[in-house]
Amino acid sequence: MSALIWVVALVLVVYGYSKLWERYTAGKIKLTIRIDDAIIYDGEEVEVWTVLENTSWLPIPWLELLMGLPSALRVIEGDQEKEEVAYRTFLLPRQRVQRMHKIRVKRGMHRLSKAEIQYGDGIGLKGMFEEIHIFGRILVRPRIADDFEVNLRLQELVGERSVVRWYQEDASRLIGIRSYMQGDPYKAIHWRATARTGELMVKQFDTTSETDFYVVMNVQFFATFWWGTIREVVEQQCRIAAKLFQDAEAQSFPFGLYTNASWSGAGSLSVPLQNLPGQMDAMLAALGDLSYKPNAPFEDVLQSLRGRLHNRSTLVVITPYWDANIALEIEMLRAEGHQLLLIALDTVADSLHGLAPSIPVLPLHVEHAKVEQLAELADSEEVSA
Repeated sequence: MSALIWVVALVLVVYGYSKLWERYTAGKIKLTIRIDDAIIYDGEEVEVWTVLENTSWLPIPWLELLMGLPSALRVIEGDQEKEEVAYRTFLLPRQRVQRMHKIRVKRGMHRLSKAEIQYGDGIGLKGMFEEIHIFGRILVRPRIADDFEVNLRLQELVGERSVVRWYQEDASRLIGIRSYMQGDPYKAIHWRATARTGELMVKQFDTTSETDFYVVMNVQFFATFWWGTIREVVEQQCRIAAKLFQDAEAQSFPFGLYTNASWSGAGSLSVPLQNLPGQMDAMLAALGDLSYKPNAPFEDVLQSLRGRLHNRSTLVVITPYWDANIALEIEMLRAEGHQLLLIALDTVADSLHGLAPSIPVLPLHVEHAKVEQLAELADSEEVSA
């Protein structure tokens, strides 16, 4: 009889402990993410720390963590790459456990927003499941393009022909008139001299070395701008833009960015024109934050630049798509006196209808390019733990 009493008492104690454990451990586990690297570039392996903390006064005999990763991140375990962080551990009362994970990253803004944990009382009577919301953010900058052909064309733009290309005419310093030449802006035509001589004459201005440099980048690939994207092309555009900004910085020119790409903020992404020490870092961060998804037709971005840019700016337009509306807006910018260089995807570079012959074109070739519908892309970026 006494043995039975002891058995019943033991069962009651175990059951009571299980209920007490459930009551005082539920919701008491915290998860935080720590990333020590402040600046991260495409293709690097980053150390990401998961920190689990038991804030209760009771132990957690076993615990399993499962944290899904965005599609552009992969955790490295030995010679394998996995899509999720998963491991098993235990936590003593008021204990904190941290573990380091090597994660290979690609360009973009990646958010770690939730994870799942399962844990139990250690005696098999009670198991718990929780979804933990976390805030982890990894901004990955693009690597700078190492493309000889791009460099060659940029040398024409900013190098030995700098007297022609970069020393711009100052509209406040009129020094005479001359005959019209192909590529001269329409607003420079001197109508009285044209009427008097019977041929087109333009105003001749003195030059200034001040130049504003812009990259205008298009992530629209189809007439219906939101239909699809090609990741590989956007990635190459970002790398080329980074190279252009690096060269502009080396020449001490103020530079800025306009694009129709979405980003983590509202509207399309743009970075104001500046020539400050931190501008290059701001540009790389902006290019890292840039999405594959266009926020508006490219023609809208070009139209917004009309009458807005200072001096006779130099614009490098990078586009994988071309139509009559884009051609019109490019011509309007040229007519305002801006110098333009067009970097166009090779599939459209030979059919740029409506483009002025004076605008140089550099074909862009990207291998293994694959079209993706943006709806499918959005689904693939959903992170489930």
